[in-house]
Amino acid sequence: LPLASLIVSLITGEQRDLSRDLKSALNLLRMFRLLRVLRLVRLVRAIGPLYKLLVGVVESLRAMKWVLVLTLLQLYAGAIIWTNLVGKDMLPPIMKWNETNATIDVELEEDTHRCFGTVPTSMFSLFKVMNGDTAVVGSVTRTRYGQLIFAGFVVLSNWAGMAILTGVVSDNMISTSAKAEEEEAKE
Repeated sequence: LPLASLIVSLITGEQRDLSRDLKSALNLLRMFRLLRVLRLVRLVRAIGPLYKLLVGVVESLRAMKWVLVLTLLQLYAGAIIWTNLVGKDMLPPIMKWNETNATIDVELEEDTHRCFGTVPTSMFSLFKVMNGDTAVVGSVTRTRYGQLIFAGFVVLSNWAGMAILTGVVSDNMISTSAKAEEEEAKE
């Protein structure tokens, strides 16, 4: 349609907004380029091992939704613990040492309250920790207790979570491969 409109305007000599028609034509061409992806689907179906792998990944994604629910529960429980221990000052305060005496480091205390003052901010900060951004716990890990709860959270969230995720994906890949082999044997 945009191409026909362009041809009609060229033949009749009418002044039209060709930029809009040209944009529509370019969008149509982009859509046709996206249809080339369908060729990949045929290719994947033609190569048996690749198709088995793809089916296994799709089945694993269905099972991983429960791993995501478990991860959210871990984050929520961790956020409650961190908000109470760190955000509400249940841990010993971070001290700043002068030559003769020690005072509470107000700057670091404000930083911990900013990151762990409420459950939602604690959840987001712990999500960052789960993804390798340890800057949010820099002020917390200056004390031994802070280091202990940081290590505990990393072990429970990252290590245990990764082990569970690996187990779920592996189990689904194995069962999907077994189903595919059974179907091949029937044929």
